[in-house]
Amino acid sequence: MPARAGATRAADIADQIAAALAHAHQLGIWHLSLSPEKILIEDGEWVLVGGFGVESRARAASNHRANYDPAYASPEQVARQSVDHRSDLYALGAMLHEMLTGRTPSDGTLAERSTHDVTLELGSPIDLFGADVPGPFSDVVMRLIDRDPARRPSSAVEFQSVLNSCLRANKFRSSSRAC
Repeated sequence: MPARAGATRAADIADQIAAALAHAHQLGIWHLSLSPEKILIEDGEWVLVGGFGVESRARAASNHRANYDPAYASPEQVARQSVDHRSDLYALGAMLHEMLTGRTPSDGTLAERSTHDVTLELGSPIDLFGADVPGPFSDVVMRLIDRDPARRPSSAVEFQSVLNSCLRANKFRSSSRAC
């Protein structure tokens, strides 16, 4: 997965990852260790998500700790609180943030992740992502990395809906921030 990508390429990658997450979540499988190392891009186009089947609802509900990269782990995961499918959505948001800005929302250390809320220090979406990223897209990325799981999109399908409305409107190349 590229460490930095334009808005259109990042949206395409995110859409394919979200499709894989939606399918897994329908089956009751949560990834809980999603990171760029688990994302393979075949022929420069097809996105493959590896590492599924490691976690299930039962193991996640018992606070089983997966091998995760703290830079992409949800705040509730780092704090060893109850997790659900929205932890995967946080990881998707952290990867999207990195593709759009060149950095993750946090420095990736457990100490940094557990002592303060990194999402409060990020700034506004326009300052982070630039004018070439449509407002609704940058807004949903910010929702994905919200510290509170209840404020994240309710599902990968909801995220895809917002993303696809931006893609259909073809506003990624426009100076307009509306989808």
